[in-house]
Amino acid sequence: MSRLGIEPRTLGLKGQIGPSEVLARIRKRWSLLDKSRAAITADLKLWQELASRLLTAREVAAHLRVSTRTVYTLCEEGKLLHVRIANAIRIEPAALAAFVRSRTE
Repeated sequence: MSRLGIEPRTLGLKGQIGPSEVLARIRKRWSLLDKSRAAITADLKLWQELASRLLTAREVAAHLRVSTRTVYTLCEEGKLLHVRIANAIRIEPAALAAFVRSRTE
């Protein structure tokens, strides 16, 4: 018992465990956290790289010389392949090229 008359709880575990086990469990949790951070960092780099290659609706509209509303309509109708990221529409350059080819054939 501690001086306060309350049994300390360690890492939410019932009963008492030794200091070495406490350290081992803390190290295990930190190693899992480090792995998670590494995975998140890798995913973030991938998404940043992918996002740099995607075109915005405004960029597509400028390329096609139409309004952004027209681009949104083409996406809604399924005529222009796109990906929605949160509340934004992004178009791959290859999808734009395929759309232009389909209209010129």
